[in-house]
Amino acid sequence: MADNKNLVEAVISVTEHDYNMFSAISFHQIERAKKEENGHKFRWIIPAMVFSAFELEAMCNSFGSALFPQWEEYEQLKLKGKVLLISDAYGLEVDFGKEPWQTINEVIKFRNDLVHSKPRTIKETQTLVKMDHGNLLGALYPDTKARKKAATQNYSIEKAEQFANAVKEVHYMWISHSLIKQLPSPQFYITKNIMEQDVKQS
Repeated sequence: MADNKNLVEAVISVTEHDYNMFSAISFHQIERAKKEENGHKFRWIIPAMVFSAFELEAMCNSFGSALFPQWEEYEQLKLKGKVLLISDAYGLEVDFGKEPWQTINEVIKFRNDLVHSKPRTIKETQTLVKMDHGNLLGALYPDTKARKKAATQNYSIEKAEQFANAVKEVHYMWISHSLIKQLPSPQFYITKNIMEQDVKQS
């Protein structure tokens, strides 16, 4: 055991970025969805799409913190505003009518629709058969096509992969332009503050 006289106090700070973890979760969920039986795939697809949105938001906070020393002042911006602000700082033109920005816009809308989910009434005119005893024979429930406007109904493995790929493309664009423009980007780093004083015995 080291002599107490040789011990010093050290404050170690580690900077971590969660967006890589969220990306891994999204990828895992998509792979699980591919193996799941039809009718149950939504349990993996929707979380995959959600974590792509989480990845995008975490990316914004990581890149924003690297670019703007006072990033906490911008944290109240909406997600689309953060994407625009960071892209502009890297000299990127955002056109939400073109890829990958068009899909990024879908990611943001999907995220907002879930976060602010509200009850919805779906109406559809159906032709039903009235039986002699008065009961109605027919679907009695809106067709799936009539429910597609809901965020939780507009999903597929292809859509989940599209979300994940678009977020990855924006990440690549931000990283590459940070190098071209010689501007900051998120880094994993450890800082140590060594206090040159003996550790007091308890």
